[in-house]
Amino acid sequence: MRRGASVHFLHVFGLFFLLGILGSGSLLAQMTYPKRTPIRFEKYAEYEEENSIFILSRIIPLGFSHDGKFAYIIEPADEACGCYFFELHIQDLNSDKKLYQKRFMYEEVTSQKWYQAWNDHGEFLIKKIQAHDIVLTAPKAQKLPIQTDSGTLQLRLDLEKKPDENMPNGEVVNLARVWLASDQLGEKRIASLRFPNNYVLGYEQGCYIKSPFEDRVAIVVLREDRGWEGPPNTINPVVIGALLKTRFQ
Repeated sequence: MRRGASVHFLHVFGLFFLLGILGSGSLLAQMTYPKRTPIRFEKYAEYEEENSIFILSRIIPLGFSHDGKFAYIIEPADEACGCYFFELHIQDLNSDKKLYQKRFMYEEVTSQKWYQAWNDHGEFLIKKIQAHDIVLTAPKAQKLPIQTDSGTLQLRLDLEKKPDENMPNGEVVNLARVWLASDQLGEKRIASLRFPNNYVLGYEQGCYIKSPFEDRVAIVVLREDRGWEGPPNTINPVVIGALLKTRFQ
């Protein structure tokens, strides 16, 4: 890890809760773990309660590296298991390639399972995060559009759909193209998301999270997937990386 990143990592401990004692010699016995601060999306705020028409997956940002890597936790929607799922994702925002992904599962869905996951696996997870030079800063989500010193960047979603008589509205999303555009810089395509199955029903704009180290953002779009046995459908965050000042046409 870079020396500056290491110093900053220690500096931000004030943003996190203290761990319980995990045993002598344990890395996390002298460290802290991230607070659970899932991003809330206004459009879906009314569906956060049980028995809603949607089941929401949660995303909790953890931090960035100096070279475009982004770590975050996904708490996937629980459709029928009655389980809590906890996934660490480490993504290269240059290519959107997943560099690492690990899922843990617990019986019973409560927010306290977040802390149990860190107590059980935190030392392993922190080592993975540090191995990619990611600094834990608990970055905050911001509303779209993206505001920069070069102007406003608008996000656009172009959805290509195909007929499917099994869906309530008679169609599914086959391809989603994601664009950034501004009057000053022009536009660029930042992602093309293709789906081999017939379960994606729509996409919505979500938010963005700015790297503290670069002119780079992690953009979150929200994908609506058909439920396992039909409604309620699930709303799942998808992360897309984008540079703010280059590759526009």
